[in-house]
Amino acid sequence: MGGRVWTSTSGRVVRLIVVCVVAGGLTAACGSSSPSRSRAPGGVPTANAQGCLVGAAWLEETSETVSIWEEPALKKAILGAGGTFKATNAHYVPENQANDIDGLIAAGAKVIVIESGDPALLPAVRRATSAGILVLTLGGSVDDPKAVTIAFDPIETGRMQARAVLAVKPKGKYVIATLDPRNPNSVDSVVNPFAAGVKEILQPAVDRGDITVVDTINPPRWDLASVDQAMPDIFSRNGRRVDAVLTEEDDIAVEVQTSIDAAGLTGIAVGGVYDGGGTGFYRVARGTWAVDVWGNPELLGAAAARAAIARCSNPGSNTVDGSAPFTWPLHGALPTILLKPVAVTKDNIDVVIKAGSLWRNLVCDYLDASNAPPACQTGAASPPAG
Repeated sequence: MGGRVWTSTSGRVVRLIVVCVVAGGLTAACGSSSPSRSRAPGGVPTANAQGCLVGAAWLEETSETVSIWEEPALKKAILGAGGTFKATNAHYVPENQANDIDGLIAAGAKVIVIESGDPALLPAVRRATSAGILVLTLGGSVDDPKAVTIAFDPIETGRMQARAVLAVKPKGKYVIATLDPRNPNSVDSVVNPFAAGVKEILQPAVDRGDITVVDTINPPRWDLASVDQAMPDIFSRNGRRVDAVLTEEDDIAVEVQTSIDAAGLTGIAVGGVYDGGGTGFYRVARGTWAVDVWGNPELLGAAAARAAIARCSNPGSNTVDGSAPFTWPLHGALPTILLKPVAVTKDNIDVVIKAGSLWRNLVCDYLDASNAPPACQTGAASPPAG
């Protein structure tokens, strides 16, 4: 199994060229010195993880969210707590990711973090949880009642987007675009958590007759061209008048905006959800989108670190603080840690800009003086790492 092992030694981070495994356990060379007593990102108490191996079986380690935000936050906290961190990269092949999980089991990992809930991983995940290993899934659930999902609250995401769009378009014709029912983390609008949050906020306006949901579309995740096919028909059937489009992720919203532009329409309030690209932020800053709901992936890494360190400190525990049952489509109620996202509008776009130079770049690099927020004028943007 490929991968990298990082361990804490005398307060320095040392990269080990080989994996130190003897009879399924770590040798002394893979241990650590006295743990630091400082605090890591997200308020993680950095103590009591000495000698504990935390593994990450990434679907793609070089993806922006993993390499820039999730892994650094997780690794820093684990090393600071005196533990050992090992990451693997499946290069977008779920079967490789499943093999990496098995490799981490054999290496003696006490906690395994994954960022995909692909069904192909389920047998390996179950082998891990049956062995008493805590499996944490970031962003997507996996159908194992012993694994813990860490995600931004999808119901609250829907509520936030609906509130923001309703604030700028309190009356008119609405379209809602959610993920395809065949996607393992989303089903139709009846049970889709995002759609449930949207409906909760919009229903009173629907009941008053202020708005009408004229259509819902469910584009497959990897076939977003279907949005381009659906939107012109929706425009035609509604006399070229649509007032708002709410979408479950930015990729869908971008396709919606492309259709709007191609039709020569203006004044449509578009809502998106940050999905790793960041294009929604500068569109919000320009005023072309009403809102982009943001879940900072660094917080996923920090939350995973908190749960991992707690399990390393108390390996006999069967629970994870902060987790509670949450019903995921197709999977039912699973232990979940829900994080609260932020509804980013033109009025509070500074919250992204001030989160760090990389976030600042995602907003400011695509704006000119005529539409750039004042925060973009403070200091120079830094290029992304690597």
